[in-house]
Amino acid sequence: FLNRSKLILENEISKIHKYFQYRPQGGVHIRIPDYAEMSNGSAQVMPYNLIELLDFKPEKHSYLGLTDDWISNLIIHEYVHIVTLDMTSGWIDNLRSVIGGIIKPNGISPRWLSEGVATWWESIEPGQGRLNQDIIKWEVYKAFKNADFCDSFSCLDEPLVYPYGSAAYWVGGFFLKYLEEQKPGFLRCIYKEKSSSLPFTLNSVFVRCRSTKVAEAFYEFRRNFIEENANLKNYCPVNEKFCKMDKLQYANLSSGYCESSNTLIYIINNVVGRN
Repeated sequence: FLNRSKLILENEISKIHKYFQYRPQGGVHIRIPDYAEMSNGSAQVMPYNLIELLDFKPEKHSYLGLTDDWISNLIIHEYVHIVTLDMTSGWIDNLRSVIGGIIKPNGISPRWLSEGVATWWESIEPGQGRLNQDIIKWEVYKAFKNADFCDSFSCLDEPLVYPYGSAAYWVGGFFLKYLEEQKPGFLRCIYKEKSSSLPFTLNSVFVRCRSTKVAEAFYEFRRNFIEENANLKNYCPVNEKFCKMDKLQYANLSSGYCESSNTLIYIINNVVGRN
């Protein structure tokens, strides 16, 4: 795991630096605990830049295990957090040279922005990352077909309905991917502008980078996503035989997905869950 992590960093970080036109100040510490019980990672930029990587392979059918190169996705995701959250420029960069890195405006961001940009970058390579997986596109499509689901971007951080906290990653990632495709370099502009701005000025930053406010851009994205993914209307991640099984039969399977009566059924390690 350690050697693989070093190789990934050597191959990938220069691409991230080049796009965002920024390198973290003061270096980045990476910690790999000796013991882990879950597949995850974390990143912090206060009081110093630190990434923690948990060496635990995700369940094959979990959302983190949908791609073969889960280690790469994990490391890239966390490193993008460091680059974007540590970034300072302009008058704040000048202030940082005097009092140190205790003021980092990008650290005060909605989760859909910070998690969305990291999920977007992990998915740049074809087949990699969560945004390239049909099952996740399908889940977002089904959620958007419900007119009451997050009709405003403000609910993405902690929606009260499925997929709950994952919306910041999935919907945030698809939203930012759409904006970047509409205007290449948009995300670099957003973080560059935020890095020298006062907190809670995201709408102003959006206007400077795209000439629209966040709410207007989100409405446009949501409508476009439904139209572009209409082919997922009848999508089922597994075969028809599985979808017709009853609950007792589910218990004999190790893992899988199915939609039944508009309810997503997810089985992992012989435990059945319904959203």
